[in-house]
Amino acid sequence: MAQFNSNLFRKDEVSVFELDNVRQNGIIKNADENGNIWIELEQSGLQSFYHKEIKLLY
Repeated sequence: MAQFNSNLFRKDEVSVFELDNVRQNGIIKNADENGNIWIELEQSGLQSFYHKEIKLLY
């Protein structure tokens, strides 16, 4: 799992995400064994998301 997390796209970089039609900055932190991705969002803190629950814009 550590090797997988070391290769995550845009890990530890500020990116723009869309959640519930609201854009905000966030940082991808890691993925877990359940398939969730953990993202630190500027407005709501660290949260986990499953497939297609959040959109990475750039």
